[in-house]
Order: sequence, then structure tokens, then C-alpha cells
Amino acid sequence: MLIGIESGSRTLLHWMKKDITIEQVFDSAEKCLRVGIHVIFNFIIGFPNEPEESIAETLRVAKALRAMSPDFDVSIFYFKPYPGNEIADLLLAQGYEFPRTLEGWAEFDYVASSSPWIPRETYQLIEGLILSANWRESSGPAARATSGLGALALRARSLRLSG
Repeated sequence: MLIGIESGSRTLLHWMKKDITIEQVFDSAEKCLRVGIHVIFNFIIGFPNEPEESIAETLRVAKALRAMSPDFDVSIFYFKPYPGNEIADLLLAQGYEFPRTLEGWAEFDYVASSSPWIPRETYQLIEGLILSANWRESSGPAARATSGLGALALRARSLRLSG
């Protein structure tokens, strides 16, 4: 099962109108744990104007969820704007330019690189965490179950946080 949490920050969840709470996330995780459901929790960091405290809170929640079960995977993605939502409209009004051609969209980096809204030092810290001994590439049942997602799954930052 995939659960798109997006952020561990209550403030950011409210800003993006996610309509979930962190308490609901942990409640759902406990229910999945009780019945043996393998879960991938997806997070996004690097939203426009996202404070470092929000990123830290997201990483804390991700680690806490991963620590609940070896069958819980955590995927961390960097924010990429897509047209057709309020955040993208805000960015467009601020001068952000989306690809204008089919070729431009074909070259658009959906998951692998940093967000332009993350300071370089913060990006390096996050990448360091990903590569540290506390984080390792996901290979659990939930990751194997999504291997059919093709190129997106291959490039995704699916992480396993050690307990």
C-alpha cells in the first residue's frame, strides 16, 4: 500500500490543503502493522519557502514510521511543481517557467534531483542522511511490490530508515 503523506509538518500539511493529520498517519500505520500490511510512506521535501524546521519534522516522522516495522518503507522525494494546482499557480505568478514543449516535459526531472527551493547546504545534509549508515536503499516487500512501476520506481528515492 502507498500512503502519500507529503510532509511531517502540520503547518505545511495545512498550507498544501492535504486534509490529514500526523496523528491519523500514525493511527493508519498502527492498523496496517496489526494486520500485516506492507506500506510505503511517501514524503516530499523542498516546497517553496519551506522552512528547515519543516524538513526536519518530515524526516523525524519518516524515521518514526520506518522504526515501527521492517515492512514499512519510506520514500523521500524533492518537490517538483506540476501545472494545475494552487502551488503551481502561485509559482507561475512568481515567474516560475514550466516546460513549454513535449521535449521539455520529456527532459523534466521528476524525482532524482533537488528542489530549487532547498538551499544547497540543506540538500547536501539530506543527501548525506540518505547515504549514511542510518538509511539504506529499500529492498523490503513493499519495495518489491512496486517494482512494476517502471522507470519512476527505479529513479525514486525509496529509503529504509534503520530503527
